[in-house]
Amino acid sequence: MREDSDKRIWYRKEAVANELLMYDFSIKAGDSVLIGLNEQYYLFVDSISQISINETDRKKYWFSCKIEPEYNETWIEGIGSSKGICWGGSAFIVGGWYWFLCMSEDENLIYLNPYYESCYLVTGINEIENTGIQIYPNPAHNFLRIENSKDIMIESISITNINGQIIEHFEPEQTHINTSGIPPGLYLLKIAYENSTLVNKVILR
Repeated sequence: MREDSDKRIWYRKEAVANELLMYDFSIKAGDSVLIGLNEQYYLFVDSISQISINETDRKKYWFSCKIEPEYNETWIEGIGSSKGICWGGSAFIVGGWYWFLCMSEDENLIYLNPYYESCYLVTGINEIENTGIQIYPNPAHNFLRIENSKDIMIESISITNINGQIIEHFEPEQTHINTSGIPPGLYLLKIAYENSTLVNKVILR
């Protein structure tokens, strides 16, 4: 990866491969940027705001996509995409679920995604089993049940959509989650505990 004098970030997967534009921090509101590898499409800059990170003002770019009206993405100048620092330009360096969680500078945390309580997510089946927390049924209709066999101190429970936006909060001691008011679809159930966050994909019908 390299940054040029025009505030553009380039990525080269292999020494003999062509460079891919990941970020362009010189764009302005109303501009568009072409992203994608196999299927390319344009992101449109709806607006640009300011965000202060570690006492430094940075631009925050808000994007939409006309092909997928529900798609949204943000970039923070000098940091990267809300989808992950290696997501820009649809490089797909990371797989599975992707959200930019946090960033440290000189070993100091300077950014934490406001939708998350921790830089670390527990998503693997073995890790979930090790917590002693079980979530069922899945798919679910009207309710989810949470079993905490090891009596882990749960700090918060929430359901988010796939963009990381919080749909509903629940009390940490709840074991029976009423989902009847949430539209059917794919969601993430997030359980924060002991400086970690367990994330489990759930389908609501």
